[in-house]
Amino acid sequence: MSWFSQVFGRLASAVQALGTPAAFRTTFLGQDVEYVQHDMRSPRDPKHMTVEDMWATQPHLRTVVDFRARNIAQLGMQLFESDGEERKRVRGSDVSKVLKRPNPYMTGYDLLYDLVATRSLYDTAYWVVLQGDAGMEIHPFSPAWVTPMADTLVGPRTYRLQMPGTDTHVDLPADKVVEFRGWTPIPSLSTASPVETLRMTLEEQFASRKHRLQLWRKNGRVGSYIHRPKDAPSWDNTARKRFMDMYRAFTGNDGEKAGGVPMLEDGMEIKRVGFTSADEQWAESVRLSLETVAQVYQLNPVVVGSSEGASYNTVRELHRAIYRTMLGADIRQIEERVTAFVLPMLGAGEDEFVKLNVESMLRGSFEEQASVLSTSVGAPWMTRDEARALQDMPALDDEQGSGVVTPLNVLIGGQASPQDGETGGGGGGQLGMTSDEFAQRANAVGILFRAGFDPAAALEAAGLPPIDHTGGESVSVRGTDTSEPEE
Repeated sequence: MSWFSQVFGRLASAVQALGTPAAFRTTFLGQDVEYVQHDMRSPRDPKHMTVEDMWATQPHLRTVVDFRARNIAQLGMQLFESDGEERKRVRGSDVSKVLKRPNPYMTGYDLLYDLVATRSLYDTAYWVVLQGDAGMEIHPFSPAWVTPMADTLVGPRTYRLQMPGTDTHVDLPADKVVEFRGWTPIPSLSTASPVETLRMTLEEQFASRKHRLQLWRKNGRVGSYIHRPKDAPSWDNTARKRFMDMYRAFTGNDGEKAGGVPMLEDGMEIKRVGFTSADEQWAESVRLSLETVAQVYQLNPVVVGSSEGASYNTVRELHRAIYRTMLGADIRQIEERVTAFVLPMLGAGEDEFVKLNVESMLRGSFEEQASVLSTSVGAPWMTRDEARALQDMPALDDEQGSGVVTPLNVLIGGQASPQDGETGGGGGGQLGMTSDEFAQRANAVGILFRAGFDPAAALEAAGLPPIDHTGGESVSVRGTDTSEPEE
């Protein structure tokens, strides 16, 4: 058993069981009621919720955190080795295998997802690098379990690993721990969670959702009430209980006549009170909550679901901005800290470094790449076998699929295809230009010629090659003879 397994086993076995709230049933004013004494150690009010509870119960916070974690985790960590100005991908080494499978229970995607999500919630994250049964391993730990300790801010640190509610702990040296931490205005060993900045906004949304849930579960409790005249006959507990049982049958989730019209008596009336969602600006508050959470995490609200000001072109540009400005700083920190601290622990060489594959998200669609490449090189750039491989098809048996096919109507320097699609005229020909561009230049030649310029000079000025003339007179300039023919 590895050292990590022994430590984790001791911590897990020391977790204490949580208490359960006390509850009992009684009667009050002729009604059966249930009295519950809630466990005040873990109230569900956002004012007292932990970071974990806030993530589990607040949809906007979870939306933003999961968006950041998923979009960085899908990039993947790639190991490279630099050789002067060049770099090459390192595959199959022990270090690259650890980055791909950091421990027996996680993949590289899981490790990155956990890192970004943890940093988003706590503004700090911890990796423990240890020798496992099959080699080096990377294990993430929740900041709620870790307490950094040091005699001075710049002195050597020790990290105490202790699960909440236990007395058992393990002290890890600094050479086994890699810390991904945020910035604090006052030098400190700990950081402030962004969730604390959002607590008041999320508390408002919690109260709003709770109010609406109560309204739908107990129809009539808030939106309306029953008015009984003051001169109506008095009720004893039995009569009151009979009426309440009847009314419950028409309301709530379990009422057998829910949705029907109750039978009122003794001159009773149903009075409506309260406000509509429009009056209470519920939709505006929901949008404000989502936008506030997104802004704290440096995201444009449109990318996480806000439709305010969204359009196709806006979303398309924001897709590229996600990895440049919104998540660029987080990606840079991960690359630098993994290269500077994690790779030496894994035994990597000094010239090796880690990059997240951001380029794969900025290349555009296959159609966009094909159009740009064909225009850049001026000729076909993919063989038939390479195209078939993209569709998971085998290569051709003969060698015809290994060569690049060039259309007969395309010269070197012309467009790669007559149907290039990037130009309005529909491709280029032997002159290396589209039909629209050729028409514009030919029109310019005509203007220069009618202005009195030499035809050869006009062709040269318009960028067109010289052409041979048949020697005949042009129809457009041939004079018209209106005189009578001679006898």
